[in-house]
Amino acid sequence: MQRHYGLVVLALCASASLIAPAIATAGSGTFMTVNDFFFNPKKPPPNYVSGIHSYVWSEGATAPTSEHNVRQQKGLFRSGPPESDFGSYSVVASAGRFPYYCEVHRDQGMTGAISVKPAYGNDPVGDEFTITWANANTTTGEVFDVRYRVGEQGHWTQWKVDTATFNDVFGAGNQPEKIVEGRLYTFEARSQKSQAQDARVSEWSPRLYVVEEST
Repeated sequence: MQRHYGLVVLALCASASLIAPAIATAGSGTFMTVNDFFFNPKKPPPNYVSGIHSYVWSEGATAPTSEHNVRQQKGLFRSGPPESDFGSYSVVASAGRFPYYCEVHRDQGMTGAISVKPAYGNDPVGDEFTITWANANTTTGEVFDVRYRVGEQGHWTQWKVDTATFNDVFGAGNQPEKIVEGRLYTFEARSQKSQAQDARVSEWSPRLYVVEEST
């Protein structure tokens, strides 16, 4: 029997996507505007980890009259001091959820979040697959945590803790799990920039679902 692996896309909160703000994407970027007292969109749809995909903040059509900046909640990225001439700022995000805000107008609701899922690869072929949570271009993390669960209601198991690697093969040598046909495997990852007690850590990423299928 030849086997391959595919992504399971769960249609959760489909109605929410119908009212999500318009988002501009071109090539390898997700673009957001910095306006007086709000970011647009505040929460663009999640992307998968990519070596070239960037998140870019720039001034809206009407240049802001107040001083603004972009600061990740845990300090994983910061555009610099607040400025009325904001210009443009970008990051290449690893897996995680990254709430951010304007340091001047956070209390006025000038907040947002970007989210990045781990990525799946069907290499090597067989009872194994590759999960990627970062890459050499990443600017939002230095070490990473990755966890998984088996089945829809399984408990979470830590797979990687404070790893500096960007990906690994799941199921190689039956480690950390023996891959079983038709079984659902769910992955989450998060990024951090320090291993000290004051570690700057993202929230857990949106979930990646992988299930084996036979042909």
